[in-house]
Amino acid sequence: MPVPADPGDPGLVDLTIELAVEFGQTKTVHRIKKGGTLKVKNGSPDKMLVIASPAPEPPFVLEGSTSAVSSFDVDPRDTETVTISEAYDVGESFTYTAQIEGSQPEDPIVIIERR
Repeated sequence: MPVPADPGDPGLVDLTIELAVEFGQTKTVHRIKKGGTLKVKNGSPDKMLVIASPAPEPPFVLEGSTSAVSSFDVDPRDTETVTISEAYDVGESFTYTAQIEGSQPEDPIVIIERR
């Protein structure tokens, strides 16, 4: 039986979740480097996940494509990785909704960083 890692082990990383308020709504913040990728996993066993952004400039570039889109679907129990459009420069941001069929949407914000 494996021995659990020592909680004081410097190799362990804690999860940090950043939250902010935009237009009176609390939002989870994702910080992504310019031209970085966003990996989305649909944990539902049988419902489609829809990712959609109301941003004027479409932010998502699907694998194998050169054009940015405003929305994409993720099949049940599947993962989709998209690249953030080069139209988004350091310091800019966009919001999107993540909604699994039949549920209330989540509404995070993505901030582009230099790192």
